[in-house]
Amino acid sequence: MSNIKADYSDPAELLKADHRLVEQLFNDIKIAKDTATERGLILNRIIEELTQHASVEEKYLYPLVRRRFPSGAELAERSILEHTDMKRVLGDLCLMDPSDNRLWSSISALIAYVTQHVEEEERDILDKLKDHCDPAMLQSLAHALLQGKDGAPVHPARNLHPHVVGGVPL
Repeated sequence: MSNIKADYSDPAELLKADHRLVEQLFNDIKIAKDTATERGLILNRIIEELTQHASVEEKYLYPLVRRRFPSGAELAERSILEHTDMKRVLGDLCLMDPSDNRLWSSISALIAYVTQHVEEEERDILDKLKDHCDPAMLQSLAHALLQGKDGAPVHPARNLHPHVVGGVPL
């Protein structure tokens, strides 16, 4: 679906590529044909991408930020709290029907929230990774991020409603 390329040895570029993909999906859902099925499919992909991305950041990136950045604990905690809030919204979206009138206000709020989080994360963490980590750490982080995505969860509320996400049966 995406032509977004990333340097697989650079963890900042990998995570930024995820950010660009989600931005592309946000644009896709805004211009989607006015069918619940198409919106539901795009929404499923947004939920999957954001859930996976948050999971690998929390498991691999933020512990490194805690150890290597000045004020790293504060940066990591703020990001994890933002992810927690985002996952609540994603969980709510999982339970909404794509034809629900409240869907668009929830998606708009999610877009605004994720956009702000991405800007802060790229500025405060990703653009500074090379300043705080040696090349071996960066290579190890990139490898962990790539491997971690394979087993990362894709649905924040699967345990709440296991067979329907965004109103579309799985």
